[in-house]
Amino acid sequence: MEINRRKKTEEILQASEKKYRTLFEESRDAICITARDGRLIDANQSFLSLFGYTREAVKNLNFRELYVDPEERSRFQQKIEQEGSLRDYGVKLLKKDRTIMVCLITATVRRGKHGGILGYQGIIRDITDLKRVQDTLKESEERFRRLLENANDAIYTHDLVGNLTWVNQEAMRIYGYRNEELLRLNITQIVDPEYLPLARHKILENLNGSTQTEPYELLTYSKEGKPVWVEVSTRQLGKEGQRVEMLNIARDITERKRVEEKLLSYQEQLRSLASELSLAEERERGRIAVELHDRVGQLIAVAKIKLGMVRESMPQVTALDEIRSLIDQAIENTRSLTFELSPPILHELGFEASVQWLSEQMEEKHGVPTHLEDDLEPKPLDDDIRVLLFTAVRELLVNVAKHAGAHRVSVSLRRKDGKIRIRVEDDGVGFNFSEMGSHMARTGGFGLFSIRERLSHCGGYLEIDSKVGTGTRVNLVAPLKNKK
Repeated sequence: MEINRRKKTEEILQASEKKYRTLFEESRDAICITARDGRLIDANQSFLSLFGYTREAVKNLNFRELYVDPEERSRFQQKIEQEGSLRDYGVKLLKKDRTIMVCLITATVRRGKHGGILGYQGIIRDITDLKRVQDTLKESEERFRRLLENANDAIYTHDLVGNLTWVNQEAMRIYGYRNEELLRLNITQIVDPEYLPLARHKILENLNGSTQTEPYELLTYSKEGKPVWVEVSTRQLGKEGQRVEMLNIARDITERKRVEEKLLSYQEQLRSLASELSLAEERERGRIAVELHDRVGQLIAVAKIKLGMVRESMPQVTALDEIRSLIDQAIENTRSLTFELSPPILHELGFEASVQWLSEQMEEKHGVPTHLEDDLEPKPLDDDIRVLLFTAVRELLVNVAKHAGAHRVSVSLRRKDGKIRIRVEDDGVGFNFSEMGSHMARTGGFGLFSIRERLSHCGGYLEIDSKVGTGTRVNLVAPLKNKK
């Protein structure tokens, strides 16, 4: 009975040994067993392949010879004997051809019956390629970080509630904070409250699938409360399963905004000067018209009367009839010039009546039928706007007469939403507005561009709808006079 039990035990041990041996030999990891002094007791095929030794050559190998650094070997032996086992301990080992490998060793101490250390057994994995990739990645990350740190734009990240998580040197310079100060802030403490909805919208836009938002402008403030205008691009960092942050690249455009504001101020001043010039021009036209009417016109009229008296006393002198005809023509021309310089009707009867007169002049002088439509609502206008609109309508009608080749023109006057709305429409040849506007800007004169600029200055606008061969429609919109 005892013999059978012993035999069965031996069979189990043999089966276990065979199973262990099979696993040992077929493992893809290099496995070896060494004595305490480093002599190699056993090694599997993966170990032989990894280090480049034959089964015969490895018999005389001491594992200590495989270490690149003897001090590293001593540290490894001391550590494993202290702890009993090590997992993924990094060392540098040599192949037979002296090629250096970066390896991870997982090892345990082998002990005798009384606890003494007999040696070690370990699993060795070559991570040279992995280490190289990791080093390359680390180097790339470091280079990228240096680029971010030294960029000319402020670069910063924040979490989804706006807490700053990283900033570069330029961000610290622009806002006047130290790194640790900025990392205690939320973007709501930097961005002007008026612009916070825009910043939040851009974040949501990015989270909803946009890879990168279009650059947008934010008004922010430095530590000292100084306004800092920035142009920002935002993109999402982090993927599924990772912490999501927002990366922002901000360019300081404070100086550009200052120049833009100064330019806008200059433009506003120029528009104001243009408006004043228009009024001054109209006043001068009125003065000259009065001079023509009161002096030249009256003198010619008196001359006509005197000539009539002479004609009655000398009925046979036909040359006097010719002179009288020339005087009649001079009176008519003076009267017409007076109206063109400063139509009294504009100041005496108002804007609507003056537009009616322009429509009649269009038919009389140029033979183009002109229809005026007025909603008959009161349209009180400030002096400068009344003069501007009259001049604009006259300019538009003159353009139609000279260039449009139109068979009819319609002019409409309407009051809506506290504004006067004027439409001048013709059935002429039409034109390309961009080309025509450029030509008018170069050649000077009042022109459509001048009308548009001056209307914009007074709170109105001009719209043009024209294509070659389809006629032209121009809308003029200007504010009515405020009641005081």
